[in-house]
Amino acid sequence: MFSQHVSMLEESNVRERVLSCQEFQKLYECCLDYPKPIVMTAYYLPMRKSEILRLTWKELDLKDGFI
Repeated sequence: MFSQHVSMLEESNVRERVLSCQEFQKLYECCLDYPKPIVMTAYYLPMRKSEILRLTWKELDLKDGFI
């Protein structure tokens, strides 16, 4: 019912490209210590930047390796 009156916006969720393993390794090696966990999380997990930056310690399970 609601969708009959409102047109949906076009989404643009296409990635322009993904870093190669070598590019990621070079990026990671050049990082200072404090952003390394953020960079690692962004590379390996399908999370948005805002989701990663809003993570809190209570959302992390370091023992079992879950976010």
